[in-house]
Amino acid sequence: MKYTFIVASFFTMLLFLPGLLVSIDAQPIGSEFRANSFTANFQQNSDVAMDANGNFVVVWESWIPYSMGVIDSIQEIHGQRYMADGSAIGNEFRIHEELPVGQTKPAVAMDQHGNFVVTWTGIAYQDDTLVSTTDIYARRFQANGTPLSSTVKVNTYNIEIQQYPRISMDTLGDFVIVWESNTTSANEIYGQRFSASGVKAGSEFKILNSNVFIESQKRPVVSLDFDGDFVVAWQADYIGHPDSIDIYAQRYQANGVAIGSDFIVNTFKPGVQEFASIASDSDGDFVVAWQSTGQDGTGYSIFGQRFQPNGAPVGVEFRINTFVSSSHYSIGPDLVLDKSGNFIATWGEQGIDGDAIGISAQCYLADGTKLGNEFLVNTYSEFLQISPSIAMAANGKYVIVWESSDEDDTNYLDVRGQLYQSKFLESCSPDPLMLGGSESGTVSYHTQQDITSSQMISTGANMSYQAGTFITLGIGFEVANNATFTGAIGSCNVN
Repeated sequence: MKYTFIVASFFTMLLFLPGLLVSIDAQPIGSEFRANSFTANFQQNSDVAMDANGNFVVVWESWIPYSMGVIDSIQEIHGQRYMADGSAIGNEFRIHEELPVGQTKPAVAMDQHGNFVVTWTGIAYQDDTLVSTTDIYARRFQANGTPLSSTVKVNTYNIEIQQYPRISMDTLGDFVIVWESNTTSANEIYGQRFSASGVKAGSEFKILNSNVFIESQKRPVVSLDFDGDFVVAWQADYIGHPDSIDIYAQRYQANGVAIGSDFIVNTFKPGVQEFASIASDSDGDFVVAWQSTGQDGTGYSIFGQRFQPNGAPVGVEFRINTFVSSSHYSIGPDLVLDKSGNFIATWGEQGIDGDAIGISAQCYLADGTKLGNEFLVNTYSEFLQISPSIAMAANGKYVIVWESSDEDDTNYLDVRGQLYQSKFLESCSPDPLMLGGSESGTVSYHTQQDITSSQMISTGANMSYQAGTFITLGIGFEVANNATFTGAIGSCNVN
């Protein structure tokens, strides 16, 4: 027996094969929301993570009024938990214990059950004395927000500046943190693996580069697949050529052993390729996106490249943003993959919302085919909407958060977000869709139109649906052999 289910919508269409996730593009759930309750001063550098059921947590850097000599504010890391329907759980909370000035640049990862880990950059201590360097810190939490640990220091190397941490977690809760280390000679990338219980797995490791002409490695990102194998990507500049920057990547086994050597991600070499983002599917296929200067005759555009688990590129690098002009810029990408490799990219886009910068997004099938058009994420559009982050659940829900100019015209920033249902259908298999004419089952997700249990498609039947239709098969729905669905994009054959 063979069958395929396809549904079309105005913006996009979704194609699902048996056992795969297929999505149609964005359907907002509720209204845009503000994550931070404390609105004075700057709320910035936000990140988000989501569990398998769509519950999520947003974290950010909060500037708190403080009076100590010339210091009038301090930075803390704050968070807010949410249910899958977008309802806030409890109040905004501080991630760390009472710590002094300078807790910045958080990142967060969550396992399938909702347990999460937050990492950030913080002012360093030596012998309980505050010093002028920074370290990388982390803290683990249960799904209900209860801390599982105190704040722990991640890095082992203690000299100079450790900053810009990023984190990724596998399905069992094991996680990897990577960061940028400013040594006395250059910027380098380091990482540390952890078990789900928060115990360091092995020693801190340095991401080696094979190009002897590289001067500095900066802004690392990391992504784990379901088995814990991972890929680290970063930007690197060259000795004597600080304006020539490429995106590099290195693959690793789950035990931390490097697979092969590092490689250049981007094909276009002139100018600056920077601010990479990376995401993997369950099998280890991965996509890297980055900000490219001057590649298509614009100021900045967002480009991407797909890869097989073995690191071989799939197809050619592609531009993600649709609109381009000589003075246009698209900046700061982030992306997420579902378990089958379908992906969504988001970024800051000049002028998309009628003001300075708005938040754009674009959905893709696993083969790199665009699903519909680039779409506007933000509703509030005054001045700046920048630095988006995205997370996705197993059921296709996803959330995008970003930094937004506040509503009070005080030149401060808030953290805003929008929840979506991508209508990813988890499966179309003989269990939910029974074949044979008299058996029953159910396939249910957010719908615009239902086929009810009172309807039956008989042998050779042909049912047509207009664009915008999404089908749910209700309990008791009967499908006979050789029935055919047709839609604006394709068809579903039940044989």
